[in-house]
Amino acid sequence: MVNVERLRISGHGDEPVPNSFFRQAGGSDHLAIVLPGLSYRCNQPLLWYPTRALLSSGADVLWVEYAYDLRPDWVTADDQVQRDWLFDDVVAATRSVTETRYERVTLIGKSMGTLALGHVLMTEKIPDRRKAVWLTPVLDDPALRRQLEESNLPSLIVIGSKDHYYDGSFLARLQNKKSFEVEVIKGADHVLETDEGTLVSIDIMRQVMSSFQRFISERDP
Repeated sequence: MVNVERLRISGHGDEPVPNSFFRQAGGSDHLAIVLPGLSYRCNQPLLWYPTRALLSSGADVLWVEYAYDLRPDWVTADDQVQRDWLFDDVVAATRSVTETRYERVTLIGKSMGTLALGHVLMTEKIPDRRKAVWLTPVLDDPALRRQLEESNLPSLIVIGSKDHYYDGSFLARLQNKKSFEVEVIKGADHVLETDEGTLVSIDIMRQVMSSFQRFISERDP
């Protein structure tokens, strides 16, 4: 049985950070933190189905539900303020759950959430047994590119060949790292869908989930 809670988390400017915490009734040694995109919510397919898989495997899951696109004060702020706001909220959310004794942590970021994922990995104390899933990462961001190049963390990157952030040469370099798995979905866009029809997009989701489930079930190196 899984219980859904709202945690009291104070983030940027001491404002509450919206969240949903899915807690296994019997306890768990595995925590997953889900960091969505700017307008791509945790309950949309690329994040909902991984959440379902993680819950079925016995993990606790924290959704960080910032939804900044609905906040005019965030939308009109300059880039650095937006980035600091995102990082403040996600660090606060991470600390609210990693203070509990989890043996392993899986972090999942989608688009803008990959920027936050990179920041958390660089700044926060997280259990040694950790993995990262980078869904449609923002590969034109210099800080994120640097973090990915320097990381030896077991990582899965999934991106479409028609994503505006796709960078084949950069991804090829990452694929040469033993700790990285890179899955390029031919013809898929930034939400890993295609204009070839609904059934093709469903097949893409099946491919993404096959890679995801294999990745999270693999033994730690």
